Amino acid sequence: MAPSPSSLYTLSLAIEREKERLRHQEHDAKGEIQSSMKIKVTNADGITHAETNPPQRPACTGPDHYNIAIVPRARKIHQPLLTTPISCLWTLYSSFKPLLSAPSLLPNQAPSTPYEAAAADLPDLIITNGPATAVIIILASLVLRFFNIRGVNSRGKCKTVYVESFARVKTLSLSGKLLLRVVDRFLVQWEELEGAGGRAEYWGVLV
Repeated sequence: MAPSPSSLYTLSLAIEREKERLRHQEHDAKGEIQSSMKIKVTNADGITHAETNPPQRPACTGPDHYNIAIVPRARKIHQPLLTTPISCLWTLYSSFKPLLSAPSLLPNQAPSTPYEAAAADLPDLIITNGPATAVIIILASLVLRFFNIRGVNSRGKCKTVYVESFARVKTLSLSGKLLLRVVDRFLVQWEELEGAGGRAEYWGVLV
């Protein structure tokens, strides 16, 4: 059963207040630090077709910080099935780097706040939605957890949440069927799928 709107609203307000408090702490500790961000945009076939360099902006080292990592598709459009295992292995290999490390928030400076240390550490949570590439990223996290690389399993890192496609109304996708038993939480976006496989949770439209 989905949570009531009032409980979700209360939770949302609490999260926003905490984020605002942490942002103020970050601002007081670090001041106005300037940095630039470079974004590469790729199309469905992984070909770079745009590159932007936004102007100088205040560096974000608080709860709104994010990095963009480009991972190759597990299977490109019209790619022959014969070569798909090779591209899937390449995607798996490429998935380890962004999971194990992240670019430094402040170049040539060691982490000095909890957020900076967390950004440089393994992710606490991995949320995926979509076809084969999402499956491969989850697989990469399972490998890290199985071998407890960098203490990922003992420290409770790399927890996984899979959000089933909005297009799946009555049956699970192939990706969903593969991941149903291995992810920590499995979310669906249609009430008809709630309880599918004994694990699917319905929380309304998410993506």
